[in-house]
Order: sequence, then C-alpha cells, then structure tokens
Amino acid sequence: MEQGPGAGHARGRGASGVRLGEGGLVQLRAVLVIAVLLAAVLAIPPVRAMAGPVLEPGKAFLDRSVGKVFARSRDRVFSWSVRNEARSLAQELQKREISGQPLPRPQDFQTYLQRRTISGTPGLDKWGSPYYMLLGGDSVTVVSPGADRRPGTADDIRESVARNR
Repeated sequence: MEQGPGAGHARGRGASGVRLGEGGLVQLRAVLVIAVLLAAVLAIPPVRAMAGPVLEPGKAFLDRSVGKVFARSRDRVFSWSVRNEARSLAQELQKREISGQPLPRPQDFQTYLQRRTISGTPGLDKWGSPYYMLLGGDSVTVVSPGADRRPGTADDIRESVARNR
C-alpha cells in the first residue's frame, strides 16, 4: 500500500484518487490543448479575425443552445449599466441648469450627447438605441428604450431629476 506525500497521485491517478486510464489521460490532454488554443484565438485579435469563419458554425450552435440564457444575463448587466449612465446624464443636465447654462432641446439631445459621453458609443445605450430626453415642468428625464429597443414600453429605463428653475 502506498504511503506518504503524493501517495495515490501516481501516473493516471488524479488528486481525487480516481484512476484515469490511458484513454482518459489522452482525452483530458486533448481538451486542455483545445481550451488553450481557443483562449489564444479569442485573446489575439488578428488570430480571432482569421479564425472567425472556421469558428462560425460552433458559434451558431452555442447561440442556439445557450443564447437565450446568455441574453438574459447580458440584458441584466446592460440594464444596470444603462441605468447608471442615464442617471449620470440626468444629473449632469440638472447641474447644467443650476449653473445657469441652457438645457439642450429634446430634439437636440443626440447632438448634445455626441459632443460628450460617459462611456460606449456617444448617445447610444448598450443595446445600440439612442437615449432621449423628456422635459417636464418640474423634472428632466433621460430614457433608454431598453432591451426591446422600442421606446414607450415597460422595459424602458428612465432616470429623472428635479429641475431647478
């Protein structure tokens, strides 16, 4: 019986004590090599561009099989990010008005955003839709159409601040 440090870790035996046959070791090595190669392909932009057409069928399969779960998770992260950006934009507009600077007109809001932006593409939320602004008598609201990309629906993200007139 084996004793001492490393006992049970002889070739073909993992830390859990499960014995891998030669075929299992070969398969494990192959999976590890594929994982390292895939990581290199994804991490190096020129290689990723060359490998794109070859990897496309696998990407399509993953999109079909796990795409919905991934999309829901991505949309939760995007919602959090967009809410924070809309809040920052609304607060910036509030500070602008407090300092005596005019607010942009709602129809000029995109032009205003393109001149300055917090992150991402100027004037667009994480889903690629344009932010828009609503001016009320007592509030300023910055709105993203949300994940469905349609304004005026339940998933719109709205951040309002009080106007200081």
